[in-house]
Amino acid sequence: MIELIQENLDTSIAMLTLIVSVLVIFLGLSDDQKGKQEQLKFILVSYAVIISIILYTSKFPNFMISVLVLFFVIGGLSYSINDKFDLEKELSIPQLLLYSSFSWFFITSNYILIFNILLIYILVHILNIDHNLSLIIISISLILQYLSIVKDYFGINSYKETFSNLKNINLGVKNNKQAKDVLEENIVNENLDLVAFVLYVEDRYLFDRKQFHITFMDILNSKRDPVIFKDKIIYESKSKFEKYKRGYSTIEQQLIRQYSISDQAYRYKCRRKLFFDWIYTPLFSKAICRRKSRVYGKKKKIAKKELIWNLKMMFLYNYFINVLKNPKNKNELIKNMSKQSRVEENVYKKMFEIFNKSSKKEEMKRKIQDNLQKEYNFY
Repeated sequence: MIELIQENLDTSIAMLTLIVSVLVIFLGLSDDQKGKQEQLKFILVSYAVIISIILYTSKFPNFMISVLVLFFVIGGLSYSINDKFDLEKELSIPQLLLYSSFSWFFITSNYILIFNILLIYILVHILNIDHNLSLIIISISLILQYLSIVKDYFGINSYKETFSNLKNINLGVKNNKQAKDVLEENIVNENLDLVAFVLYVEDRYLFDRKQFHITFMDILNSKRDPVIFKDKIIYESKSKFEKYKRGYSTIEQQLIRQYSISDQAYRYKCRRKLFFDWIYTPLFSKAICRRKSRVYGKKKKIAKKELIWNLKMMFLYNYFINVLKNPKNKNELIKNMSKQSRVEENVYKKMFEIFNKSSKKEEMKRKIQDNLQKEYNFY
């Protein structure tokens, strides 16, 4: 690459100037300007640079991946200058850049460009197809991505908007209340059996992992300790492939995606799962814990890590209250759970009967009570 630059110094300087200009222009965008028009401008300029590189080199260059990474970062830097950012600023600089870069990446459907760049690389370098074919492919890619943005509804709510929708984050308990007093609250005592059932059915390893997604350990544990309904209820007729294709979601992922996705954006299943479940949810949760940890003064560093457990508890009850509509009894719970899933009511009724007679009921209740009494909490 260095030899190529040295041999074509004037052209290289011109290319560098173009890229720097793009950086300066897009870092200066205001929040109001980051709509579809500016997304389209960003894409057009990106393709202009890539097409220029293809024309300027005799063969599709190996350093093209570096150019894609550069545009990934530029997009992130641009998106990070966002007037709506509030809780996002609690993230560390690397985390904020990661979040902003992936936000811009999915908003602008930039995976289309990456796919076609990889396709060109395979055709030109591995299969030795005519180099001029890369111009045709990149032109088609530009049209597809441009139209994708024009008709796209995908949008991301700010952390502040999502947080404001997460009502009952402290279970209705007044601030500065002692953790031990929370167990006396009606909202906890009246629904503890129902919440324990939701915990077991939806995400029984919620309090056994610090992560916000299903882990390899969760899979191992499920093999060692299969659900108590196994071989007692036939409630899944789909093949294993279909089950994995549909994907497993934790309670945190199920809850936060309800409020973090803009209107009409829920339809984009792949982007929804990749971005909101694996990037938005964990970073949003870390931002909340970082902000809350400030009230613990000298214990801030410890609080930042330990608050995650009580936050999971808040998410569990928030899921119960807001997503499942705060059911008052078993019948209401089963009806609302059935609406949220593809499982029939009669199946949930059988599950509840089995769970109610098992030792897992007391185990789940103990986990809930233990986490309600955490020293570092959101009360």
